[in-house]
Amino acid sequence: DDEAAGVILAFPQPDSPIQALFGQYTEAAKVYCVTSRNDLDQQRKGSFLDKDMEVMCSDYTMSAKEVMDHINETYPIAFKCHKGQKPESPNQDSFSVCIAANDFALYGVYDGHGPCGHDVSDKARLLLVEEFLRRRESTG
Repeated sequence: DDEAAGVILAFPQPDSPIQALFGQYTEAAKVYCVTSRNDLDQQRKGSFLDKDMEVMCSDYTMSAKEVMDHINETYPIAFKCHKGQKPESPNQDSFSVCIAANDFALYGVYDGHGPCGHDVSDKARLLLVEEFLRRRESTG
């Protein structure tokens, strides 16, 4: 069901500061990132549907589907983020999976609360992944 699958945003996203930090990685150490993103339709997404995702890779020739297939076939991980049952609020949770082959893996879950919980968890997701990649860049 396409509606239940959520929106997968292909890359590169012009507004994605995460993708801008991929330049430091070589062909041998590709970076794969899958992160949630505040739902494009905000409060109109139905209960128990998947949160929208942004799929990125330092290899710009790979499609979002190819990145997802590679992660699913290569790494023993799974991730999912569903909206709860509150029809009056957006999904307040966020997640990030960021893997640099032969270097590191960063997994994050961000639990939002309150009227702006979705914005707080989304900002935490963005800042943590950005800062981690930035520090990896400065330490080599």
